[in-house]
Amino acid sequence: MHLVRVTHADAPRVGVHLDEDGIRLAALGTTMGQLLGDPGLRAVVATDGEPGTPGDRLLPPVDPTAVVVNIGTNYHDHALPAQDAQRPALTWFIKSPRSWIAAGEGIRVPPQWPDRVDYEGELGVVFSSECHRVGEAEAWSHLGGLTLLNDVSARDAWPELTAATTPAEERAAWNRMMLGKQLPTFGPIGPSIVTLDEISDPGALVLHTRLNGDIVQQAPMSRMKIGVAQLVSQLSEFFHFHPGDVISTGTPGGVGQARGRYLRAGDEVSVEVDGVGVLSNPVVPSAD
Repeated sequence: MHLVRVTHADAPRVGVHLDEDGIRLAALGTTMGQLLGDPGLRAVVATDGEPGTPGDRLLPPVDPTAVVVNIGTNYHDHALPAQDAQRPALTWFIKSPRSWIAAGEGIRVPPQWPDRVDYEGELGVVFSSECHRVGEAEAWSHLGGLTLLNDVSARDAWPELTAATTPAEERAAWNRMMLGKQLPTFGPIGPSIVTLDEISDPGALVLHTRLNGDIVQQAPMSRMKIGVAQLVSQLSEFFHFHPGDVISTGTPGGVGQARGRYLRAGDEVSVEVDGVGVLSNPVVPSAD
């Protein structure tokens, strides 16, 4: 099933997107976490849910209270040499929920950092049950779906990071790099969450990112340095995940910085995984 969040009659609602019959909505107040964690509820909504309307507006498919953990440098071709050890350490960060936008919404070029806005197509795994201090063997049993993300980043601090010669300089530059990920509209997510029962082999999935129709990133999940089960196990040692929380598993090589081609108004970025969907967003001028 494809699970969505929409604005319906001026209120956020979650529901099931059915190919032939459009969207069927769960009762007002139902959360995406509840829908993910209850297969019976999903079946009832798909059969008896209130029909959506053409005026419904797509929202990011995660609850506003969800935790979305982003993973950095998780593909060999997207890591600095110093970050690309044979036994890689986990690198993670969290983006502000106020950066999240739905498929179709505009990525705004910020006036303060307009010159190095970059894309990072990623696949996200979504929790369907509570998860804390679990081993790799049971990690997948706590996951219920997949979604797509674009970790849009203003990389103006990149020259400082590559030129750093002391740990203090590197820390300061890295902190500025993280701030460049927090800007409004820099967190596209969606368009839906696809339940895992529709994916026969998650390890065989291949992520593509397109810029104006041209493929700029392409990699299978099997090329991740730290696999999904390891990510869940290592992060759950500290995080207490709940249904609807997300781990965004990292981006492969091919970002604009490596190509010398950053985003500008008029572009369109699409993140695609066959069977999961296509997350497309136009790039627009700043509203400021």
